[in-house]
Amino acid sequence: MEQSAKKRIGFIDAMRGMTMFLVVVAHVMTFGLGINAEKSILGSVLITFRMPVFFLISGFVAYKTIEKFSTRLYFSTIWKKIIALLIPTIVFFCFACIIKGGNPMSEFMANGFKEYWFMIVLFEIFLIYLTFSLLLKLFGAKDIAMDIVLIALVVLSWYFYFYKFFYINTGIRRVFSIGKLVNYFQYFAVGVFFRKYWQQIHTFFRKDLVKTLAIILFSVLMIIIWKTHWTASNILAYKIIHDVVVRYMGLIVFFMIFLTNEEYFESNGKFSNILKLIGKRTMDIYLIHYFFLPDIKFLTPSLTGNINIVLEILVVVVMSALIIGVSLGVSYILRRSGFLAHYLFGEKR
Repeated sequence: MEQSAKKRIGFIDAMRGMTMFLVVVAHVMTFGLGINAEKSILGSVLITFRMPVFFLISGFVAYKTIEKFSTRLYFSTIWKKIIALLIPTIVFFCFACIIKGGNPMSEFMANGFKEYWFMIVLFEIFLIYLTFSLLLKLFGAKDIAMDIVLIALVVLSWYFYFYKFFYINTGIRRVFSIGKLVNYFQYFAVGVFFRKYWQQIHTFFRKDLVKTLAIILFSVLMIIIWKTHWTASNILAYKIIHDVVVRYMGLIVFFMIFLTNEEYFESNGKFSNILKLIGKRTMDIYLIHYFFLPDIKFLTPSLTGNINIVLEILVVVVMSALIIGVSLGVSYILRRSGFLAHYLFGEKR
């Protein structure tokens, strides 16, 4: 969700915008309708790739060769991340707790930053990535060394996630979202690899065979999981299949949709521009939209069940579009103040 000062890539902004829209859709379902992802076909599909895409994009725009790192760049970048990620999270988290009549410190010690966990995990990932990049630079390592480090860190995160059960957030792990960190670091690493080896990736994912296999495998696995309601008969096998294989297939399918239409998203088409606008303001929307999620659980009985999937999509899409529109309006007003734009959304002063 980071904003980049570099030349923006149209399809990346559009993909980020669509992903933000799907995040709001998921939150309308979960917090507004009270429908857990596993109880809905739409939710079951979205949960596979929604957050992984955000971390992939963050890694994609974060990539730099080791040669570009320096001690000064390291500390200046960390400070920028504090301004862009930590301070806005703390401010909005405290504001949300106070509105709900809670105590921010008590809530934090019990549950961490709750809905704003993404911002904290992203900061932790940046801290890890930047620290290793600087260390490799200081030791005179070649750029390939970063590939090895990232692969090693992904393997280590899998170990903690699958064999140490760090997806169960309790105690200090809950406070600092460590379970989310070990789960989502891999997608940030994938984003770094995508940017580093972009020519090869670009060619590979435009091959019709790759697109066909990814779509078929993702569809078949989703049908099997949904129809059999397979969850915890073998928790390790389920986590590997659902949290790795299915998520990567969903991520690849979603990525390919935007990659194969990159010419359109570089244009000034109306739909393209809307998605790119949302993509440029994803952090604003993420921070603000929680305050406008409606309680519409009275509609839930009419929407549950396979036969009402079209009605469910219609309700959550319309509601999500309204919430995003309001969030962008609030963002626009707040950004009229340079001080608020800087400390609420990380905008350069």
